[in-house]
Amino acid sequence: MVADCYSKEVQSAFAKGIGQIDSVAQQKYSKPFVQLDTPQRIELLKGFESGAETKDFYGLLKGLTVRGYLNSEYVMTNITHYEMVPGRYHGCVKVK
Repeated sequence: MVADCYSKEVQSAFAKGIGQIDSVAQQKYSKPFVQLDTPQRIELLKGFESGAETKDFYGLLKGLTVRGYLNSEYVMTNITHYEMVPGRYHGCVKVK
């Protein structure tokens, strides 16, 4: 989504932010981000949320994560019960 929908500047800033997450995880826990347990990941990401220079990156990352989850097949079929447009057609319905 970042590659298709955002400018080159945002793409490079996003890639830099992803690299920062992994480097901070290496410095703090001596492991890459993907190998951290959930409390460690949350603590690390909260630091990015409150950091002045990483706040924009974190906002974009969080927004894309939420958008991706809400548009996932699981959410669309099990939670929102999405129907393909135009939905149902009832051509012969009595009007009161």
